Amino acid sequence: MQRSTQTEYYPNVTTAVVTDLEGRPATEVVAYIAALPARVRVLKASGACVSEVRSIYDRYVYTGNNFRTPPVQGLLSEQGRR
Repeated sequence: MQRSTQTEYYPNVTTAVVTDLEGRPATEVVAYIAALPARVRVLKASGACVSEVRSIYDRYVYTGNNFRTPPVQGLLSEQGRR
């Protein structure tokens, strides 16, 4: 029996408007959090889900209780397993 693993990410790219060397406005990336998995699922060869882990980040810093919400600081707040 073969199984596969699916990992979902909801990256957060935060930008800010800054002034470049010539005084023009420019956009700069100030935070880039992309390596934190939101959901990891193990699937049977038939596609049926065997197990699933959902990770919620920054729940106590920012409002929200959804694993699809991109992390702001990357603090793991909760993991749900089934």
